[in-house]
Amino acid sequence: MASVRKDVQLNSRYKEQCLRLCRICYEKCEGCVPSTPYADKAEFPCYRDLKNPKGKDKCP
Repeated sequence: MASVRKDVQLNSRYKEQCLRLCRICYEKCEGCVPSTPYADKAEFPCYRDLKNPKGKDKCP
């Protein structure tokens, strides 16, 4: 039972982190972000070029 609760906590933590990053990306790119995760990032250069300190995509 404890492992199920831990999974729920992890999922909610990732959800909060994802929403926070989405807000950051939206603000930095002045709303010019893809409407779905499957949209072509090439159409949104600001969104595409945002990277984290490790060089990976900052925005989900």
